[in-house]
Amino acid sequence: MPLVKCHECKSKISSLADPCPHCGVPRASIASPDASKSSARGCLLLLAIAAIVTSWMFLSRGAGTTASAERQAAQFKARFLADIEQHYARLERAHATNNRAVASQILQQFRTNGQLAYRDVKELEAKYETERLLSELETVKDPASRLSRYEKLLTYHPNNEEYAAAVVPLRAEARKQQELAERQRQEKQAKAQNTARVHSQFSSWDGSHPGLVKAVKAGMHNPESFEHVETRFSDQGETISVIMKFRGTNGFGGVVTQSVIGLVDLRGSVLEWAYLD
Repeated sequence: MPLVKCHECKSKISSLADPCPHCGVPRASIASPDASKSSARGCLLLLAIAAIVTSWMFLSRGAGTTASAERQAAQFKARFLADIEQHYARLERAHATNNRAVASQILQQFRTNGQLAYRDVKELEAKYETERLLSELETVKDPASRLSRYEKLLTYHPNNEEYAAAVVPLRAEARKQQELAERQRQEKQAKAQNTARVHSQFSSWDGSHPGLVKAVKAGMHNPESFEHVETRFSDQGETISVIMKFRGTNGFGGVVTQSVIGLVDLRGSVLEWAYLD
């Protein structure tokens, strides 16, 4: 005969007892451990099923969005290829009338659909891109931006000596800037690490320096009377200058407030210290 626990008096009683012989609570309000466990397992199962369904819906929606985008791209390309002669005719008219805006838009469509090799489209793209890049170079002063444009020009004109010559000093300048940026990054990282190391020397509770506190206590008449007041410090690079104010009793039993200055290293060791007048 299984035993259950009465939720009122916590006594173990027979599962058939009604009411509880100890406190009189009706059997209907006494929870069976097996029933509680079954209920908990049921809740966990429902939560697991809900999580799986939610994940499946999320993944299905993401996959559906990707598939939809791919279908649209494929449909757009199919329509473009079906009318490629008309697109090319529009490109020729725009080029003949020097309508750069329309020509650039049509060239972008050829580029997007991978059709730059169609007839003389690639040559026309090189012409318009060259004009655009040279126009931008008249106003762009940043070495990295100028370098990217000259390198782009070289993809269209690989044998152009002027473009090749312009790239050499710009690449050298770009390397110099990259090296400078890397040095600055390393210096910033080292400074952050050093700052963290310095701050780790001090107590998170009252801001004192444990090593300096220990050294000062060792020289006090009554070390047990030591009471930290405040600590200030200055990062000196390889060492830390620490000024600490504290209270304690002197040889006559009176409470006095004093200050000391100490020099500690980054490992927490006290190199020297002295009382301040």
